[in-house]
Amino acid sequence: MPLDAFHLLAVAIAAFSVGFFKATLGQTIGSLVVPVMVFFWPTRFVFGVIAIQMWLSDYSAVKFFWKKWDARLVKLVLPGMFFGLIFGTYLLVQLPEYWLRKGLGAACLLFAGMQTRREFRKEIPPPRVGPWMGIGIGLAGGTVSTLFHSGGLILNFYLLSQGLTKVPLVATVIAIWIFMNPVKLGSYWVGGVVDLTMILMGILALPLTVAGTWAGRHVLEWIPQRSYNLSVLGLSALAAARLLTE
Repeated sequence: MPLDAFHLLAVAIAAFSVGFFKATLGQTIGSLVVPVMVFFWPTRFVFGVIAIQMWLSDYSAVKFFWKKWDARLVKLVLPGMFFGLIFGTYLLVQLPEYWLRKGLGAACLLFAGMQTRREFRKEIPPPRVGPWMGIGIGLAGGTVSTLFHSGGLILNFYLLSQGLTKVPLVATVIAIWIFMNPVKLGSYWVGGVVDLTMILMGILALPLTVAGTWAGRHVLEWIPQRSYNLSVLGLSALAAARLLTE
């Protein structure tokens, strides 16, 4: 699909935003960047350009977490996530635009509420589930990730329930996506959500992702993390509410 200047602008914004928010509050990529961008560009196109940048940026983080993951949990989650990604792509292609936007708004509002609760030190205890639930968690996480780019929330709750601390948790999530992002992108390709032009433009926009990461780190040097988080979550809630009421 040829990309005009307006769609190339979306690629640039996606690249910079993914880098910026991965350096500050990664979960808000799906709950702020996506819902704001769909006000200006087609929903499926936005999902595609964000998926490409997420795929590219994850590989740059591997070196910082190499072999710090829990390989057993990675193996438990992967089978379910594989089928979740396929099922999620089917829904993404088949659902009308109206329901995609409503579902995105609901998912973003739920995330903003849960994350805001955590900011006020009311940690939501992870459910007590057995490791064998990894297959079901993977299925749910893959489906939600494909539809709304918010599958990390489900994965985090499961990994926390297995006793993982911060570094092993982040490393395990990255390891899962190293295997699954090519599947996600491939299913998007088959479903017509992305094409070769979008992928090539995403690769060319990588310097903007690096610039976004640099900017994000510097923003946190002069804005307290909590104030920043609450501001972003407030914007996320507003965007979600707008999607639900449009």
